[in-house]
Amino acid sequence: MKNALLSWTVISALLLLWSNGSVSQEQQKQIVLLGADVPPFSWQQDSDVVGINMNIVEHAAERLGIKVNKQIVPLKRALTVLDHQAHHYFVGLARTPEREELYQWVAPLISTRIGLLKLNDSTSSNADFDDEQHYRAKICVHYDTPMQAWLLENNEADFIAVTNEQACLKLLSNKLVKYWFTEFHLARYLIKQANIPTHQIVEDKLIMQPKLYLATSLNADSKTIEQWRKELNSMASKGQFRKFVQRYVDDY
Repeated sequence: MKNALLSWTVISALLLLWSNGSVSQEQQKQIVLLGADVPPFSWQQDSDVVGINMNIVEHAAERLGIKVNKQIVPLKRALTVLDHQAHHYFVGLARTPEREELYQWVAPLISTRIGLLKLNDSTSSNADFDDEQHYRAKICVHYDTPMQAWLLENNEADFIAVTNEQACLKLLSNKLVKYWFTEFHLARYLIKQANIPTHQIVEDKLIMQPKLYLATSLNADSKTIEQWRKELNSMASKGQFRKFVQRYVDDY
């Protein structure tokens, strides 16, 4: 009886160890993909999270057999999460000097086109802007973005920083700023959503073309990162990113 009881105890212990090991291994496969609300790159659409970058990374996850949970969160909150959570990845983070040592840069996704937009001279006179009292600032920019950092680095003080891109679009449309400093494809999407004729707002100057990356915590598992990097680089080399881009932007 004692031997039988001992054997059962050993078997139970082994089953418990095996079960815990399986849960641990399963947890390692659970990845949270964070994205900012920046269409066409990532945004919430009904009950799903979609966008160029999100679709690219989601496809890579399927090929790797990694289960993902997609979430749209404010950029500042997402970066705070990355500081503490090893299983969280940010999809589409611009790689700036200030961020270089704060995260692990898994792989580049796509390039962006960032610059100044203005009201079309043929549809709206910019002469109103000669008098400063007619506008709040020369430039509108989204708060805490590479665009704001660029303005500060280049000693441009005449700008207003707002909490979302839609606010900049509204300020520009109402002639309260002269320029909107943003990503051109994002602007095109928001202009369309606002039912503003596309010819009324035009590109004035292209300033930078940073790449957006899949980034993660400094504490993230190196083997998992290498899996992501290998798969995403393979997809890029085969030109597979193009089909995801074309879902949202015809002439990217």
